[in-house]
Amino acid sequence: MNHILRRFFDGGPIPAQARLAQFAVYSRLQQLRALLSLGTPAPQGGTIGPFVFRLGERGSHTAPAAGLEGFVHGEARAAALSGRGALLHHLADYGRYLDDLLAPVPWADDARRKTRALLQSGDGAACYERLLAFVHVYLEELRGRIDAADLSRWVR
Repeated sequence: MNHILRRFFDGGPIPAQARLAQFAVYSRLQQLRALLSLGTPAPQGGTIGPFVFRLGERGSHTAPAAGLEGFVHGEARAAALSGRGALLHHLADYGRYLDDLLAPVPWADDARRKTRALLQSGDGAACYERLLAFVHVYLEELRGRIDAADLSRWVR
């Protein structure tokens, strides 16, 4: 058992440095959850909402949740409904959405730079595929981080 937890459960004091470290872990975990599913703070105030995919004649499809998980799931569903080709017009929209979603998270700057670089590398289907491949890899990386940081997951 962690020596800090042992002190806590034994009624002993927890050192200030340990409290700060736990706060940092908790803060990062909150940021991860917001980035993955809840949505991060929007530049205009409030919280970023789910992405809305415009499907042309088929109307629209709203992602099931704000955040990367909702975006990825929503894109897959929209592509299944109308084909990826019908979503290519969203490439610039994806870039703005991802940039706004990542902007409030200080440790996501590398992902923002990578997203911008991918969007500037061209347009069309190849760029679309590269961007989505990156988002999928980044999503899995974030899921791994949340699993490692969330000590309460042992019960699940």
